[in-house]
Amino acid sequence: LVIGMDIIFSGENGSDGEKRLVNAVENSADAILASKLETESKAVKTDSINRYELISYVKGEVTAFDALREACEQGFTNIILDDDGYVRRFYTYIDDGEKVYKSFAVKVAEKITGEDYTKILPETAEIQYTSKPDEFTTVSMADVLDKTIPASYFANSIVLIGAHEEGMLDSYKVPVDRANQMYGVECQANAINAILDNKLIASLPLLAEAVIAATITAVFSLAARKCRLRTVTAVLAGILIVYPLFSQILFSVSKLR
Repeated sequence: LVIGMDIIFSGENGSDGEKRLVNAVENSADAILASKLETESKAVKTDSINRYELISYVKGEVTAFDALREACEQGFTNIILDDDGYVRRFYTYIDDGEKVYKSFAVKVAEKITGEDYTKILPETAEIQYTSKPDEFTTVSMADVLDKTIPASYFANSIVLIGAHEEGMLDSYKVPVDRANQMYGVECQANAINAILDNKLIASLPLLAEAVIAATITAVFSLAARKCRLRTVTAVLAGILIVYPLFSQILFSVSKLR
């Protein structure tokens, strides 16, 4: 049983409930807490011909209150939004040159496999979603606390605790369901599954994309100038057939492990 709490317990009031939570976490070797990184990007010169790269630096980390933070490992839950507002990629870790911060999903996965994913994966990767919104098994925390649902129900499971209700400002657009948003804890669950099931996708380098596009353009242009219309049509049809097949081959071999 591995428990990931996608909640940042940053406030502290000294209540008995907090003390019981700290005690429970201290007695569990397989619990992970959430944190949130405060980052900024800076342009850093990478070579002698004035090329620059945007590097993320960590300014700070919002964590659980001191006693809870010291009792348990943490992983950051920052979400990457693409330009269109969809979540396709996830951080696996951030190395800002001074410290390596591991993501919540990676921390949970490492509890299960014992691997150090910073040695295997890049800092960000695209995932294949295994579930759509509301497809993971969910239960009410109230039912757990009043023992309506017994502890044995969670045996040999990965249990994530997080907000799963509208109005919590923790839901995102995802490519597997254009009609419904996905709660943050479900996004984390998909990221964990992607790591464990090797469904993280490596992006094709920009240079490779440019070479492929240039090759297709050159072949079609040459055919258009040298060949008859029927031949040009056949070449175009061949490109339309071969390119999707080639893309599928690249997709199938682009998994990161």
